[in-house]
Amino acid sequence: MGKYLRSSCKQQQQPSKSLKPNSCSREVAAEHAGEHKHNPAAAAAAGRRPPLSPPEAEIEAFFAAAELAERRRFAEKYNYDIALDRPLQGRYEWEPVST
Repeated sequence: MGKYLRSSCKQQQQPSKSLKPNSCSREVAAEHAGEHKHNPAAAAAAGRRPPLSPPEAEIEAFFAAAELAERRRFAEKYNYDIALDRPLQGRYEWEPVST
């Protein structure tokens, strides 16, 4: 069974010997070209390798550094340690809230 491409174009395409590009044919071609992006098997069949992801340790280090920088920025701005959930000395005076 063949693979069918769906198009949202309302123009009727007439078969002809010379294909003229129009908005519909460009949309269908763009959708078809993007198929290999998310399908590694199709990319391999087309002779391309899927992009390599960084190692998990590198991803963890990246986000840990970003989280630490955000915690420091927040603590300096609001004099509150969000990791320990306690106020620090500084510009704001924090008071406990009764629930």
